Amino acid sequence: ALSFVALTFSCGSSGPPSTKVGGSAGASAAGASGSAGATGAAGVTGAAGASGVAGNAAGASGAAGASGVAGAGGADAAIDGPSGVAGVGVDAKPSDAPAGDAAPPAGGPLPSKGLLTVYWGQNGWGATHNDQSTWEKPLADTCAAHPEYDVVILSFATQIAHTRNQPSGQSFVPELNFANHCETSYDTQNPFLLKCDDIAAGVRACQAAGKKVLISIGGSTGSAGFQSDDDGKMAATSVWNIFLGGASTIRPFTNATLDGVDLDIEGGGTVGYAAFATALRALMDASGHKYYITGAPQCPYPDAFLGPAAGRALGDAPAAFDFVWVQFYNNYCGYGTPSAFRDAFAQWKTLAGAGNGAGPKIVVGLPATTAAAGSGFVPRATLPALVGDVKDDPAFAGIMLWDASNDQNSAEAGTTYGAFAKSLLK
Repeated sequence: ALSFVALTFSCGSSGPPSTKVGGSAGASAAGASGSAGATGAAGVTGAAGASGVAGNAAGASGAAGASGVAGAGGADAAIDGPSGVAGVGVDAKPSDAPAGDAAPPAGGPLPSKGLLTVYWGQNGWGATHNDQSTWEKPLADTCAAHPEYDVVILSFATQIAHTRNQPSGQSFVPELNFANHCETSYDTQNPFLLKCDDIAAGVRACQAAGKKVLISIGGSTGSAGFQSDDDGKMAATSVWNIFLGGASTIRPFTNATLDGVDLDIEGGGTVGYAAFATALRALMDASGHKYYITGAPQCPYPDAFLGPAAGRALGDAPAAFDFVWVQFYNNYCGYGTPSAFRDAFAQWKTLAGAGNGAGPKIVVGLPATTAAAGSGFVPRATLPALVGDVKDDPAFAGIMLWDASNDQNSAEAGTTYGAFAKSLLK
């Protein structure tokens, strides 16, 4: 599971992507359990946030989180504590955007084969490693050190409908969590949105290096917060204006426009996601620039939240998606049992032919180290066999890794797991 960590100044890490957004500092299913994070300090206007709760399933305990910082840190500290009182205001509107914020990102479309994708933003390695020098590097440094990455996914936007921003319970201004990378509240009206200038600079640097940068919605205990299809449609407009090619006075990544949106839905209901994907795809296509919608289902087919099935996003709107990063770990269908992996891949690849052949390509999701997941790590000696099983399949587009922090600590003889995997895809 892809996990989420809500920590202020802590090593809180996420677990692997079969449960990406865990509780504050929680790990994904079978990933490292959430760190005990000390009580968060007072939010922007709300009460003090409670300490982070544990993630989904039991795993090894995470390292203790450092205490939260007062004021702006409340956006993270209060994830599982009492909500800060949201200020008044209006949701993102398509006017008065700072010049250049909504300029489409440069570069051509991604190839349909040979991709290496990585999730960044939750410092998963930090859950079990106290040495901060080994923690996840800033986004710009990550892209500079890893030319093999084609797609970098920022994790996570934990909720995008009925958020605790302006006004509380009704807002469509997203809540963000990037562990220790960014903890500055956007403003008093939007305490659970973050203002991340360093990440924005990293987005621009990664894109300048030819990489696509997406933002992931959800995580191991996160969900979009949809209560209806109308929620999905309104959230699509908000996400378009705040992160992508639209315009808004609210832009958490100054002078940076992301390349797309990922759905890692591992909790909550199933309503609204097809409407969200359909509406967002229409906005993307009308812009004349290539933007991406992706999903991160778990390998048992169909995924409980995304499908494909009637009433699920991959069932009702498969053509809206470009890629699905199927999580082949923390489940029975990992490559530890090659026949189970092949059977699951055979089911997932039928999705590529959905929507009159316009369905998403399939990317095999793997943990970058044994610490990144409870099960499913594929040793380097075995990885060529996995790639050989699927490389020539037209539906296969590459490999996804959870996560960047684990991959940067995976080097053997000077080569990281990700770089080794990329060499097999060429």
